[in-house]
Amino acid sequence: MVKTPPKEKLLAVINNSKVINDKSLLENAFKAYEYWISQISSLTSKGNERVVEMTKLRDENKDYLEVDLTASKGSPFLKSQKASL
Repeated sequence: MVKTPPKEKLLAVINNSKVINDKSLLENAFKAYEYWISQISSLTSKGNERVVEMTKLRDENKDYLEVDLTASKGSPFLKSQKASL
């Protein structure tokens, strides 16, 4: 299996004892990551169209993670550590 930094980072955070109150939220983030990867993998477009589609998928995933999960549901600790964890 190929290691990817985002996946490895999410798995490390899920197993971090400092975020125990956010474990289910982080597991949802991991599911969202896996879904995002499956969406990107299923694209059949090429060239500029592919770049546009990949960018749209990335932006949707980023908004879900940062706004829907972390900002609205995350603990104060998780919110303050957004970039560090």
